[in-house]
Amino acid sequence: MKKFKLEASLLLDALISFSLVTSICLIFLPLLFQLNNTAKDKLNEIEMKRIVLNTLYHNNYKALRHGVLV
Repeated sequence: MKKFKLEASLLLDALISFSLVTSICLIFLPLLFQLNNTAKDKLNEIEMKRIVLNTLYHNNYKALRHGVLV
C-alpha cells in the first residue's frame, strides 16, 4: 500500500485478499461444477437421441413393434 501513499496495516491487506479468494471459491467454483454437469447431461441426451434415430433408420416398423436390442 506504500505505492499509493496510504498507510494500512498488514492485517487489513491479508483480510481483503482472504475475502477475495474466499468469494472466488464460494461463487465461481460451484458455477463451474454446475456448468460441467449440465454439459455432461446434454451430451448424454444427444447420445440417446442419436441412438434412437439410428435405430429408427436401420430397422423397419414391424421389427420395432416386436422389440429391438440396442
